[in-house]
Amino acid sequence: MIFFPYKADIELKRLPIITVIVIAACIFVFLEQRSSAASYVSAVQNYCTENSQRAIQTILRYLPDHEGQHPCGVLLRIHRAADSDAEIEALAEESTPMPFYANEEDGRRYIASVLREHYSSFASHVPHELSESLVYDPKRIHVGRMLTSVLSHGDWAHLIGNLLFFYAFAAAVELIGGYALFAGLIATLAVSTSLAYSYSVADADTALPTLGLSGVVMGMIAFVAAAAPTIGIRCFFWFLIYVRRFTIPSLLLAAWYIGWDIYDLTVRDPESNINYVAHVSGAATGALAGLVFRLVRRDYLEIIRS
Repeated sequence: MIFFPYKADIELKRLPIITVIVIAACIFVFLEQRSSAASYVSAVQNYCTENSQRAIQTILRYLPDHEGQHPCGVLLRIHRAADSDAEIEALAEESTPMPFYANEEDGRRYIASVLREHYSSFASHVPHELSESLVYDPKRIHVGRMLTSVLSHGDWAHLIGNLLFFYAFAAAVELIGGYALFAGLIATLAVSTSLAYSYSVADADTALPTLGLSGVVMGMIAFVAAAAPTIGIRCFFWFLIYVRRFTIPSLLLAAWYIGWDIYDLTVRDPESNINYVAHVSGAATGALAGLVFRLVRRDYLEIIRS
């Protein structure tokens, strides 16, 4: 079964330029992410195949959870850490005592020196993936990452799903509100959803980084529903041989999607990698912006409906 909204039922003499630019930027960034990921995998495979790592193999037995593993496993762990030096020190601190060192601290220093030497060689051959510099880490407030993370995506399904919904609703917001309001709303949603996510995991020791346009998309859905609840959203439906196009009021469609996100947030699977906090906080921000716009620009909305 396929069901998706594809266009707001309004016609204005203005092109949704920023919407198209954002979509193009998301596609470009995603293609660069895929290219970077392929280069990263190739570099790791080449390094781990061609380089002798006898010294690091010797110390693996003293590192918890790494005995018997390939040496590149621990090097990749260091490489993916936010602070490689801190990760090396943490690994050395967790190590079990080495029998040929009378002083445990000397053994830890030796382990740290071996890890540091091999990681230096590894890092010189293996670049970081592009995605690592784009995603938002909720434990490290960074406005630039809040903006770049919304242009990044995890896979094709993530990208295509977000862009379909983004075009259906964001184009309407751009046409209704104008270029300046639309651009400001995108930035506001990117920041507010990131801050909401950071707040939600403030008490957690660790939290997954986040990426994707979903929070912005939910904000656009809520904006349209709050500003112009009776505007129709054209939808496409296909199930086996049954194909149909129909129109649903924006408020009803928004209630469906936002309602499910609120439900998923409250009963979510702890193993889920979907950022429902961004979805719900984006919807709240978009709804507030839409209500303000409806109060301030009621005359303009009447023109749209006529």
